[in-house]
Formats: sequence, structure tokens, C-alpha cells
Amino acid sequence: MKHPIFFLFFVLATISVIHATPHGLTKRATQFTQCVTFDISGTAPIDITEAAVEVVIYDDNDYYLPVNGNVCELYKHCPVKKDTEFDFQFLIKPKDLPQNYHIDVWIHNATCFAL
Repeated sequence: MKHPIFFLFFVLATISVIHATPHGLTKRATQFTQCVTFDISGTAPIDITEAAVEVVIYDDNDYYLPVNGNVCELYKHCPVKKDTEFDFQFLIKPKDLPQNYHIDVWIHNATCFAL
């Protein structure tokens, strides 16, 4: 009489453990999003021969993520003459872009003058 009860207890305990163990057989949808691309445009107040683009992304806690680039590598018509309009795209590939953020864009020439 003791053996069938022990066997039943063992089977129920085994089923309980198997049911409680997580398994990775559920399908998960992988979502890929596009990288963030910004159009940077304006009118050059001075001649731009060689300048750096600095894009700073701030979140709600004023944590910032600086991203840098070179204007002449991003803009095909470099150098840019004074009072000439320019327009180029800047691709940002941050690891973790916050849900809410604001962006500052700075263009510096060789003398660190913000354009």
C-alpha cells in the first residue's frame, strides 16, 4: 500500500516541478528600429572650410550623450562659402536613446567659434 502512494506523490511532484520550470520555446518577436537621422541645415555666417558637428542629446535628467562628426565628410559641397545655405544628414547610432529627449546641434570651426 505504501508503494502506490509514494509513486503517486513522486509523479505529482515531478509534474509540478516541470510545470514551474520556465522554458524558452515561446516565440518572441524581435523588433529592429531604424537609426535616428537628422537633417542639419542653415546659412553659413562665415566660410566653413573645416568644421566639426557636435550633436548633444539630453534626456529628462539632463544626462547628455555627445555625438561628433566632421562637416566636410558629411557635406559633399565643402568648403561652404559665407551666406551660402547648406543641408546634410547626420546619422546617430546611440546604444540607448532615451524615450524623451531634446537635442542641441553645434557646428564649430577650427577656432572653436560656434556657427
